[in-house]
Amino acid sequence: FRQAEGHGVSIIDPGGGCMNFKTRSIFFIVIVLTIFQGCKTNDEKVISHLSKGDDYFAAEQYKEAEIEYRNVLQIEPEHLKAWSSLSETMMKLGAPRDAFQAYLKVEQLDPGNTDALIKLAGFFLLGKQPDKAKEKLDILLEKDPENLEALFLKAQMFTQKKDLEQSEPLYEKILSLEPGNVKALHGLARVKNFHKKFDEAEALLLKAIETSSNAVQPRLALVSYYISKKEFNGAEKQLLTATKQNPDNSDLQIILGNFFFRMRKEKAAEEAYLKAIQLARDSVKPCMIAANFYDITGKEDEALEMYKKALAIAPENLSVKTAMARFQYKNKDIDAEIGRASCRERV
Repeated sequence: FRQAEGHGVSIIDPGGGCMNFKTRSIFFIVIVLTIFQGCKTNDEKVISHLSKGDDYFAAEQYKEAEIEYRNVLQIEPEHLKAWSSLSETMMKLGAPRDAFQAYLKVEQLDPGNTDALIKLAGFFLLGKQPDKAKEKLDILLEKDPENLEALFLKAQMFTQKKDLEQSEPLYEKILSLEPGNVKALHGLARVKNFHKKFDEAEALLLKAIETSSNAVQPRLALVSYYISKKEFNGAEKQLLTATKQNPDNSDLQIILGNFFFRMRKEKAAEEAYLKAIQLARDSVKPCMIAANFYDITGKEDEALEMYKKALAIAPENLSVKTAMARFQYKNKDIDAEIGRASCRERV
């Protein structure tokens, strides 16, 4: 520190000389801003982190959003909004365990929270714990008996317990509140099909498709229904419509290929499988299915090419390597024989 001439104040002068007025002013402002930044109250920090987290979430920068929400919880561990936002963020990040724990905390802080109850019930259904799901849904339906999502989950819960007698009136209630609810139409069709009321099931599925032409599951259910009745033309028509309306869906192309293969239309099946590979270039699934198709139809060279393609996508995939090795052994592939001989020599 040096005493600035004529001013009676001490300033930092790294070079050993006196700072000019402009330099001292800038330095003073920086110090003041630093002090004020460091003196933020906890409430101000919470507001700042929460706002940043919301901005990151809106921008789909979910990892950054997670950090900000956790910063809030470091300051205020019982902050409901932070826990609620964190639960949604973890779902976006594909971290269901963390999301589940966050939703549990939301329910603890706000026992009647609709979103937490719905999400927890869904988690319990996925975990094959229908009784725990029912507990959450009953709490919600007691205060909101016409909550469509809760009614649907409860119907699914009874279906999971194979108690279709109780799921049927729930689907019907949903449809009384929202006649075009596609999920309820599909669910009720399954119940009707179970009770061998096939015409009613078909009518419900057709209504679901009419309501939402892009809905995949009702259309696939209708395909299964037509196949069970050996109405293969109707099944093919529905599958072709599904692939046309969902042109980027590789799984639908695989299903179409499987259908054509079952119908002994090998050329059409091959085209569908190759289309699936084009749509999902980074996935081994369509390559492996095509490899199996070529193997079954006696096209060993094409099958080997597909196995190699799958291996190029996922070099460390044990299932792919095992399937390829079995294929090579079965077909006495010369490259495989040379490779095994080389391994024996090294041993």
